[in-house]
Amino acid sequence: MSKKIFIDCGTHLFQGLCEFVQKYGIDETWECYSFESNPITFKLSQDNYKTLTESWGLNIKHFNKAVYTEETKLKVHCSKDEWGENDFDYISAGSNILLDAPDYDDISKAAFHYKDEDILVDTIDFCDFLQKTCKEEDYVIIKMDIEGSEFYVLPQLIEKNLFHLINDMSVEFHERFFEPKSKYRKLKEEYKKIFSEHNIIIEEWK
Repeated sequence: MSKKIFIDCGTHLFQGLCEFVQKYGIDETWECYSFESNPITFKLSQDNYKTLTESWGLNIKHFNKAVYTEETKLKVHCSKDEWGENDFDYISAGSNILLDAPDYDDISKAAFHYKDEDILVDTIDFCDFLQKTCKEEDYVIIKMDIEGSEFYVLPQLIEKNLFHLINDMSVEFHERFFEPKSKYRKLKEEYKKIFSEHNIIIEEWK
């Protein structure tokens, strides 16, 4: 029996999920999986999670895990607002698990400020998760906003030829976090072209 599945990679405070609920008519008949790497943001999202599951009736499994290419533990760089004085200010969407964390965002024209101590987060092997969760007959939508880690995950999806498990995909690309930027802009276009050749148009999500 086929299922309707929404996978939210980089949930933050569920803002994106709410947008996709409206766009695709996601309701209690869908299976929703959400992943948020920042443990502080994950904690702060619980009230919204309760509203979405209890008041809206959505079927959401929410994980404090980072989307990656293998199951391991990685340091999550918890970005905070410049004026933050306590943990509840460390909720910027810019948190990431990149090996070389960016110190500046060209889009917002602002420097990143990270929580000082090391925070480790469990990661998932996204390809493995997709293969275990989805079947070809399912209708699968993926939203991916993982602060640069799309340049780790998308090549693995391509390498493993998992296009048949995806119907629709939206990605926020962060090529601006890498040098040289021209190389990553080219990679982004290459990924989009390969997916399009398999009838999946990657919509650039902001």
